[in-house]
Amino acid sequence: MQTRRRHRRRRSPAGLILLLCVLAMLVFAYAALYPRQASFSAHPVRYEQLVQAAAKENGLDQAHVYAVILCESSFRPEVVSSAGAMGLMQIMPDTGLWIAGKFGEEDAFSQEMLFLPETNIKYGCWFLGWLYERYDGDIDTVSAAYHAGAGNVKKWLADPAYSADGKTIDTTPYPATNSYMKKVRSAYEVYKEKLDG
Repeated sequence: MQTRRRHRRRRSPAGLILLLCVLAMLVFAYAALYPRQASFSAHPVRYEQLVQAAAKENGLDQAHVYAVILCESSFRPEVVSSAGAMGLMQIMPDTGLWIAGKFGEEDAFSQEMLFLPETNIKYGCWFLGWLYERYDGDIDTVSAAYHAGAGNVKKWLADPAYSADGKTIDTTPYPATNSYMKKVRSAYEVYKEKLDG
């Protein structure tokens, strides 16, 4: 009795490369023909009710909250940074405990709560609101403080190399913070257009 061998069709590497090239061309064509739609699709809106409530409570523009979430975690609630920041808005556990105290929740606080979108967005928006009050609503200075800490921003504001007016940050000595400021502002502008129109 002869057994039939089943011949598996091998996928040609050239065919796979061709398929990937076609897909890449379609993506680039879509982005070229519909840049606004492509930009909007790269800036998702999630956790709408939580963001809306927390933004309103803290006098924030929702576009800025979404920009921070996108730049911090790409909307992944379980992410932990190399420095230990946690959740959607990347809150450090010590900062989370400090903010919990502002809500009278320090006794119930555990750092795992920062993985919960409702807690993370509530605390993150409170912190953004606190920074907005401290820095007169300047988005770049708020972003610098959110990324590098208020202590660093205090030093930079006193240094003409980083602040021309002593109230707003123009640049910082940290390339990562400069990049973060630009990314947040860029995302904010897209979200502003998307939410307003």
